[in-house]
Amino acid sequence: MRDALQALTAALGDVPHQRDHALAPHTTYRVGGPADLAVFPRNVEELAATVRAVRAAGVELTVL
Repeated sequence: MRDALQALTAALGDVPHQRDHALAPHTTYRVGGPADLAVFPRNVEELAATVRAVRAAGVELTVL
């Protein structure tokens, strides 16, 4: 898993992302542990590139 996340991080390029990002600020009840990797695409093109990179890396994707 760690290797897949490293490959994904490299593939994201300049798409904003953060390792071990706290999810609590993004939920209604302010609960949630850290995400292994949180990605914050700024536009549709970055979102599409993120989805392609996630699929290629074989990493599970959850959209909030």
